[in-house]
Amino acid sequence: MTWAADGNRYLIIKQSRLKYESKMNDYLFN
Repeated sequence: MTWAADGNRYLIIKQSRLKYESKMNDYLFN
């Protein structure tokens, strides 16, 4: 149960980080 919660949190952090990085890339390279 805790492992699944940690996995979900990890995925959420990973996704939000990817979104943030793509936003930064758009800002820097456009």
